[in-house]
Amino acid sequence: MSDEKNLKTQLEHLLDNKNVRQKYSPAIGKIIDMYIDYIPFLIREHESGKRVAWNCGLMSDPSIFYGNGVIPASYTELGRLGAIEEITKAQDHFQIPVETCSMVKANLGEFLIYKDRFPKKINYSSHDCEPYNMIFELLKDYGYDVNLFDVGFNPGRKSEVRSEEMKKHYRNELLRKIEWLNDGADPDIEGMKREQIKYNRVQRKLQKIIEYRFKFPTYMSSLSYMIMMIGNGHYFGHPEEYEKTIDDLLLEFESLKEGEYHDEKVVLGWYGARGQEFNVYETIDESGGAILAFSLPNNPYTLFDESLDPIEAVVKFEFSDRSSMSVAERNGILLNQFQKYGAKGVLFYGFLGCSLTSIQFEMTRKYLQENNIPVLNLVGSFDVGSVSGQVKTRIQAFIEMLQKENHEI
Repeated sequence: MSDEKNLKTQLEHLLDNKNVRQKYSPAIGKIIDMYIDYIPFLIREHESGKRVAWNCGLMSDPSIFYGNGVIPASYTELGRLGAIEEITKAQDHFQIPVETCSMVKANLGEFLIYKDRFPKKINYSSHDCEPYNMIFELLKDYGYDVNLFDVGFNPGRKSEVRSEEMKKHYRNELLRKIEWLNDGADPDIEGMKREQIKYNRVQRKLQKIIEYRFKFPTYMSSLSYMIMMIGNGHYFGHPEEYEKTIDDLLLEFESLKEGEYHDEKVVLGWYGARGQEFNVYETIDESGGAILAFSLPNNPYTLFDESLDPIEAVVKFEFSDRSSMSVAERNGILLNQFQKYGAKGVLFYGFLGCSLTSIQFEMTRKYLQENNIPVLNLVGSFDVGSVSGQVKTRIQAFIEMLQKENHEI
């Protein structure tokens, strides 16, 4: 058990997963290695003269970046392996209130601390929460070249005329973003097409891994699964290596025998942020649960339409993904996803100070519970490595309740 080893930092939890919990899997170890080295790798590539630019690392952006010869650097991964210094820097420098979202403060702090080494281009979307929008505007004064991808949400109730107007605006913003990314050069259409085909291929392989996890739920820990899915769009900067590692993991799953790694587990869903206190996942696994249904910003079941021009394929991809939809529309998709995976309960995870998720969570929690899916709300911070005993007790009690309900059915 992790507590007996007194693991405290995120890095210690990752290395424990690689070297102890899942030392039998070279592929899982490789995924963890790529994750740990992701931000240092981006800095090395930038300092060697490679084209690197920051973005959220989600949805269609990585394919656009790679397709135009730019390595996507996901700013949502900044500070994830330890962010106390970064948060303090941001709070002190900008006099940011303590109650502001810890993830936003960690990202801002890292951009300040490493401004002499970080890539200077930052692309962000108006889909991001308001605190993110504000910090990126602040960073313009610190030598960063910031581009706002100014697009709205895609409401379900709209006329055909309104729909076409929104797509036209989105297309224009997309072309403007690529022009900014390429310093005025035209889009690499062939490169984008190639990357969209690769993205679809990788997502289909990940879909197979999701299916294998149902069959062998204890082979891959919930933490390792989350780490793998973080890279399903930007590939941790190593597209070929990431895909080969996924192939190797598939071979490992295929070699397992019926009944192996198949302890009885309560199937759980996960919604919201990817927990910073990594022993949340270990507590779930050790308490008889398994997260098999992640609600991911990069949904592996949303694919590019390869029959379309790459620009049009991006527009269609974004407009069909739930990230651009209202919360009410998203709820129906989430319910279908959790029901498809057979989730008996769902864990909601948000960062302290995030007003956006608190509103969304309440709407989605109410909707899921009305459809007989229990929900447990968890709130964490971006600057700590282990959850408190109280949080662990809540998780254990939640899983015990679901186990009891399963046995009574």
